[in-house]
Amino acid sequence: IKTRAVKNEESSGATVDMLKAEVAKLKEMLGGGGSGAAAGGEHVDVLKQQLQESEALAAKLQKSYEETMVEAKAMEDLRKNALDDMGLSFSEIEEAYGVKQNTPHLMNLSEDPSLNGCLLYFLPEGENVTFGSDEKCKVKMKGLGVQAFM
Repeated sequence: IKTRAVKNEESSGATVDMLKAEVAKLKEMLGGGGSGAAAGGEHVDVLKQQLQESEALAAKLQKSYEETMVEAKAMEDLRKNALDDMGLSFSEIEEAYGVKQNTPHLMNLSEDPSLNGCLLYFLPEGENVTFGSDEKCKVKMKGLGVQAFM
């Protein structure tokens, strides 16, 4: 078996041009220009949906990297505000569960901002807490590299 690497030469500009041609073709078909667009209402609905999807994809691909990053940052801020509104900020958790800010806890970390900090596990104060895969552990974990007692 031989593997040969091939560079994908198709740029986003070429993809956008292809989508623009598809949008023009769909608009022509919807305008009654061909292939029985007026024959059935269901066919027209399908064409309209394809047209909307193609236009949305073309618009998304035309955005620059900076615009995409600004949009992603705005979505992350909206998500954070929504979580705060749902009572998921640390100060509101402190108030709801009666735990102090310095209470020991575990929180997940992730490179993906949408997954970072979404799991919170409070540890009892003044108790020894064991971690691992053993049934005797207070906090049981499973996964690659998890030892019986950690």
